[in-house]
Amino acid sequence: MLFRSGLINHFVCEERSVDEFHFHKHECIKENATNIPVIVVLDGQLITNKLSVPVSAFNIKDSFIEADPEKDFLYMVVVNRYRPAPVATCFVHRFGLKKGAIASSVAHDSHNIIAVGTSAAALQRAVNLVIREKGGVSATYQEDHSWEDFVLADRKSTRLNSSHLVISYAVFCLKKK
Repeated sequence: MLFRSGLINHFVCEERSVDEFHFHKHECIKENATNIPVIVVLDGQLITNKLSVPVSAFNIKDSFIEADPEKDFLYMVVVNRYRPAPVATCFVHRFGLKKGAIASSVAHDSHNIIAVGTSAAALQRAVNLVIREKGGVSATYQEDHSWEDFVLADRKSTRLNSSHLVISYAVFCLKKK
């Protein structure tokens, strides 16, 4: 594979503010819509399903739709790492995260930053950890007003061993009740 600039890691992305990770009601719900589309994760599969969930199933606070880890409705975002663009948002179900967020720039086809989380603050922190490292995988959660961060950055590779102990342990902790 050839790279024009000689750089393997093309990463043109600045840290994001927490406001960019809030799910605004007017952006998530089309006018007069009664349902919100949700991505459904299929265990062990790359493909997903789509679920149409009634708006009433979500908690809406101050015009923001909140994630609900107890019902397993979580935030999912994609942050463009190649050029400035708004954060793309959606909801995901059956991911199993109970607290915090995970983010990765290691993806099958785009290598943009993809993150799943239980709050806007956790998403922002996980995504910004990947941005600071110019790529990699991160996991973060807040416990007693203190953040715990796990970062695996390997800028020379687009592949990571999914059994890496730090990230595996972090995801295990985030899925605990």
